[in-house]
Amino acid sequence: MIRCKGLLFAALSLVAVSACSQTSIKSLSATGADLVARHADYREPTLDNYDFTPEQVYALIEGIRGKPGVAMEQLGESVEGRPIYVMSVGRGPTEILLWSQMHGDEPTATAAIFDLFHYMADPKNREQVEHWHDELTLRFIPMLNPDGAARFKRRNVQGIDVNRDARRLQTPEGRVLKAAVDRWQPVFGFNLHDQGRFYSAASPSQPATMSFLAPAYDEDKTVNAVRRRAMQLIGLLNEELQPVIPGQIGRYNDTWEPRAFGDNIQGWGTSTILIEAGGSPDDPGRELPRELTFASLILSFDAIADGSYRDVELDAYEAIPFNRTRLFDVLVRNATVVLENGSDYLTDVGINFKGNPVSPVADGDARPATIRDWGDLSTFGGYEEIDATGMTLTTADCPPAERCPVDLDTLYRDITFDLRRDEETIIRVEAGVPSAVSD
Repeated sequence: MIRCKGLLFAALSLVAVSACSQTSIKSLSATGADLVARHADYREPTLDNYDFTPEQVYALIEGIRGKPGVAMEQLGESVEGRPIYVMSVGRGPTEILLWSQMHGDEPTATAAIFDLFHYMADPKNREQVEHWHDELTLRFIPMLNPDGAARFKRRNVQGIDVNRDARRLQTPEGRVLKAAVDRWQPVFGFNLHDQGRFYSAASPSQPATMSFLAPAYDEDKTVNAVRRRAMQLIGLLNEELQPVIPGQIGRYNDTWEPRAFGDNIQGWGTSTILIEAGGSPDDPGRELPRELTFASLILSFDAIADGSYRDVELDAYEAIPFNRTRLFDVLVRNATVVLENGSDYLTDVGINFKGNPVSPVADGDARPATIRDWGDLSTFGGYEEIDATGMTLTTADCPPAERCPVDLDTLYRDITFDLRRDEETIIRVEAGVPSAVSD
């Protein structure tokens, strides 16, 4: 039961009340679907571009600085001298550390963190947030690799993947994270990332819109009490989010990576949860993964504060399918290709576009395409799929009455071709982009 309090979460400027009813935290917690539906009310509007800059984040930090009860501290600097901040709220005994954008081109969770601050400031959520305040101390490092973020690149200015620097600690960004873990000894740690859009989950045609992992801390993948807590919490998150994205939740392979921060932090005694925001159809800015990350954090804080994650069996974690790179931006299935000798064969064609957006073409976008695979791709899926059964893949300049062979070197270079049925062009693909020509 929540203790009745006169003062609500002053850390986020909530109003005072004289009394509150004895209410179970369970009645205050929303479901994953409810939280995703409510996200629009809390979305930080200045982070509406997927490749936002450190300056945009610093402006938001300045807006939070000085609010009663919010502890703001600069933990260190990047290689180029950009500050790395931590924002702390709550005074509870359970320390939770969250860090985002240790890869500079993975911004979804950074945006979700600032959405979460709006959620915590809403008086409608005051009892729930006050419970967090009593039970938890939340520490957010919203952009660990600001130099990488400034360039929208994965690695830091030294060219090092910060997430592979847990042992040598040759990056200032890695040293900041290690010092934070040593200083606060968090019970839970949230390692927040974006993953490539070509990961799929239960089905090859379904993207892994969210993926999780409780990293192994040794080569034997031992499950001790620390790792077990992470597994249980992920099992709970999967149960809550499946109704929102059925079949679109994956689990990373837990092969031990001795250089990675997640694996090492797990071994240092912090229950570490990797959250990876993935792709979703017609969602170039990853808005749905942002909503799901927002919901995942709220659900996690509730479950940790009230201990409900302890009731989850490990089977719930093990049941999450491993994610695999089985998706293309465009997948052409069962096309007929003619050889120089007049014989033909069936092939599938997997086409990807460079860059982060999932949708193949944005207005004015000339992203280059590449043929990633050719042959039997029946175990793969695509964000856009073309059933070319009964169609011939041929060059665009092939006379209508002819079956022209395709020069693969040329095709791989410009990725322009027709899909014809009899003499009629049904679909024309130009630079990898398909357009319907005829029904």
